[in-house]
Order: sequence, then structure tokens, then C-alpha cells
Amino acid sequence: MDSTTSSNQPTVEPEPLYRQLNLKSPEFRLLEILNTPDDRVSCQLSAAAFTNPAAKPQYAALSYVWGDASDTEDITLNGRKVPVTKHLAAALRHVKKHGAKSSFRIWVDALCINQQDTQDREQQVPLMQYMYTLADIVLA
Repeated sequence: MDSTTSSNQPTVEPEPLYRQLNLKSPEFRLLEILNTPDDRVSCQLSAAAFTNPAAKPQYAALSYVWGDASDTEDITLNGRKVPVTKHLAAALRHVKKHGAKSSFRIWVDALCINQQDTQDREQQVPLMQYMYTLADIVLA
């Protein structure tokens, strides 16, 4: 049975922010920083894998201090407003301003790992060493 609002209009469930990764392959998420005309940070998550060394995904990895978890600002992730630490928002703005003029793919642990999902963290945290080692560049 479909959910409805008080006006009998069907409610549309939003897409999940994180799609489930394939647990049988070394699949991971990359953050694409979108080129927008202003200072706002807008990003999209996509899945990638290290299944073929000849076709390794190109990306940068970000190494940064998370900062105070209660001191946040919103960015747009997959079309939704998502709070991130001010340190991360500033780092993403810096990458956007000084990085590639088109979209730019980057691995950021706080966003590329679903921090609210224990299973996702358990699968992704062991891959972190490879995320930094196999990145085209590590930004700090």
C-alpha cells in the first residue's frame, strides 16, 4: 500500500543518499565535485572499483582533519543538503577553486563511506590504505 499525505497525494520516497556497494568486489565510492558558477559545493557520489589495473579510476584522495563535528555547514550531495564539518567544506571549496575546471573526482572518507551504516564502514575502512596509495594524488 502506498503512503499518502493528508491531501491523498502519494508521497515520493527520496532516493537513498548511499547506494549499496557490491560486497564481492573492491567497490568504493568517489565524490565528483561539480563545477558550479558560485562558491557553493555541489557533489555527486558514484561507484568505482579496482577490478582492472589497466583501467584504474582516476581520482585524488583528501587527507584532512575532520575538526569539530558540531561545527558544520551544508553542502549539496546527490541533490540533498548534507551537513559536513567546516574543515571539510573549506577543503572541498579549495579543491573546487584550484582543481580541474571541469568536474573533479575525489575520495573523502567522511562522505565516500556511509558513516551511518556499520556494514558499509566495516567493508570500506580496510580499503582506506589502498584509497590513498592508489590515488593519482593525495591532497593534504
